[in-house]
Amino acid sequence: MIGVICVLSGFLFKISGAPFHMWAPDVYEGAPTSVTAFLSVAPKAAGFAIMLRFFHEALRATAESNGDLTPWAFIGGIVAIATMIVGNFSALHQNNIKRMLAYSSIAHAGYILLGFCVFSETGMHAVIFYLIVYAIMNLGAFLIVAAIAERHNGDETIDTYKGLGSRSPLLAVLLTIFLFSLTGLPPFAGFIGKFYLFAALIQSGGNWNWLLAAIAVINSAVSLFYYARIMRAMFLTKPTESTQISTRAVWTVTAVILAIATLVLGVYWAPVYDLVTSSSVW
Repeated sequence: MIGVICVLSGFLFKISGAPFHMWAPDVYEGAPTSVTAFLSVAPKAAGFAIMLRFFHEALRATAESNGDLTPWAFIGGIVAIATMIVGNFSALHQNNIKRMLAYSSIAHAGYILLGFCVFSETGMHAVIFYLIVYAIMNLGAFLIVAAIAERHNGDETIDTYKGLGSRSPLLAVLLTIFLFSLTGLPPFAGFIGKFYLFAALIQSGGNWNWLLAAIAVINSAVSLFYYARIMRAMFLTKPTESTQISTRAVWTVTAVILAIATLVLGVYWAPVYDLVTSSSVW
């Protein structure tokens, strides 16, 4: 038990799960935005991949044993709750966008842990599908952040987004799509990703899983508040300067492609989910 908990601690550090999340906000804020975008996706995906294999292949972990909740399901649920709460509530008072998205990334690690801690094939598929969706919408958000920071001498505070809806309507709309998707609102891909995570919990049944699902829904609602701060600055606040914002063409095209993928996966996700189920075996 002690040995596995120590190994799990290493995995949690990799995915920035509580209580081993403390490195993420400072690293995300201090690193170049391109590096931050990579750190927010790649290590998280790799960490969850090895966690799934370790607990399934090495430990043969299950959520229940003789009708009782197993220690791993309980520990995984507690860590998921802590990670969601720490990430979402810490993001509420952040003024640096990259630091805010760092805590958002921590919260999303908590959501993904919900699919992990049921130790089922459905949960594994939900985790993999959500990682794909998360990569698309999070990379898109960081791409817009990089584009705006480049035009404001590296300033990444929320003040630089004031009046963005009038200074660069396309960037404002694209960022809104990514933020709505990160919140988990329909008809965006983030909603479908969270749907599968919650469905894995409910399908497994039990009061504990229902409690986890309820806490996750509340945390998703909390996340809307700090994402809404950015949208309020873009559309409901007067700009501090009137100059239009232009970005590199390749960045704009890439962001548009990611936004289209976010929208398409929100209404037609079956091919991607079928690929996930056919390529992974529990």
